[in-house]
Amino acid sequence: MSKERRRRNLQILFSVAAALALWFFVAFSENTPITMWERNVEVDVVGEEALEEKGLVMVMANLPTVDVQMSGPRRGFFQKKEGDVTAQIDVSRIDRAGTYTVNVRSEVSIRNANVLETSPTKLDVVVEPLVTQTKKVNVKTTGNCADGFSVASVDCPTVQVTGPESIVNELTVTADDISVDGADKDVVKKAKIRLTNKNGNEVRREDSRLSTSQVEVVCHIQYEKDVPVEVQTGGENADYEYEITVEPEKVMVFGTKERLANLERISTRYIDLSDVHETVTFSPELVVPDGFELPEDVEITVTVTPKQKTPSNPLQGSGE
Repeated sequence: MSKERRRRNLQILFSVAAALALWFFVAFSENTPITMWERNVEVDVVGEEALEEKGLVMVMANLPTVDVQMSGPRRGFFQKKEGDVTAQIDVSRIDRAGTYTVNVRSEVSIRNANVLETSPTKLDVVVEPLVTQTKKVNVKTTGNCADGFSVASVDCPTVQVTGPESIVNELTVTADDISVDGADKDVVKKAKIRLTNKNGNEVRREDSRLSTSQVEVVCHIQYEKDVPVEVQTGGENADYEYEITVEPEKVMVFGTKERLANLERISTRYIDLSDVHETVTFSPELVVPDGFELPEDVEITVTVTPKQKTPSNPLQGSGE
């Protein structure tokens, strides 16, 4: 190879190397402008307080998100922190319930950077009346009380749920389970509460809130005894015989161990049979003596079946 040709090859290699170096410098320089997307940017809602003042609320299970395309210096994007890219919608001008399409406004706080595109650029929002409802708290007990004892009742204060009308109507409130294992006296505990659906599964929503995060639950523990039910009747017709059945035949009664030892039966309220000529079912209340309690869900069913007596023959046994 001649000296001249070698010199030309070296010049070509030097030019390529210089071009590549320049390209790398430009491409990877800290101040080189680049374009990039920020995905799943949570959209802040502006004007919620203004909505509440009008008795309205935005229906929103979770905060919506958008994608934001930006242009700016490479170094700035590499040093990007949480909160440097934001998006928001403004609902302050909405003054009645309905469905609205609102613009999304995106911003980037990185120096010399700007927003090129937001996707989507608009969001549909649903606005409903803001309501507050008082709800009972569902409480379950776990475990077994001490021998001869059981849970007579559970007291728990009601709580308030605030949110969109259609959502609050469907929500229930559930407390953490309360253990009564081995209990022989009242159990008093603080329990956390949560919003739940009708199946008892927890529901987390941005648009609904509880008035408190926990409640005090009182499980009343009393001695128990199964006592026979006595049906009190009157007004029977002499021409009938009555078959009377009661369901259940025994009920659980709560009280002190000493008093329950002397309780032999518990009676229904008086049932008048004067107009009973065919099978009839009654649901009488029980007469509960002072100092005793019954479970809240006790229901008594009394079935009365009258049977007409066979008239006797007045001539039977008389001589000719």
